[in-house]
Amino acid sequence: DLYLKDPPPTWKGPVGWSSLIIGAILIGGGYGSGYYADTLFQGTEDFKLYSNLQVVGYAGGGSLAGIGLALLIWEAAGGNVIKEKDAISALDDSHGITLQPYVRVGGQGGVLGADLRF
Repeated sequence: DLYLKDPPPTWKGPVGWSSLIIGAILIGGGYGSGYYADTLFQGTEDFKLYSNLQVVGYAGGGSLAGIGLALLIWEAAGGNVIKEKDAISALDDSHGITLQPYVRVGGQGGVLGADLRF
């Protein structure tokens, strides 16, 4: 198997870090809401509001942080292997420019185009 020394970044890294950071902020907000709710009387509207914010912060933040961590692990685990279909052999002369025209005819019309690969 061939491995890349420095694999190019994918979408998983930035999305994973963003999810992890936003999740941590939400967890912190949930903790702060719960801390403030403990200073209020039970049964009041403010207590209910901050108790609900605590649940949303913990559940949403934990979910986002978990997704972010999974994306970061996914990128780190599979980002450096060169797939067999992407490897070009020195004896392979199929690289270059290819142009393949195509025509498709349907019930109400058609399509005329070309496929250019290089």
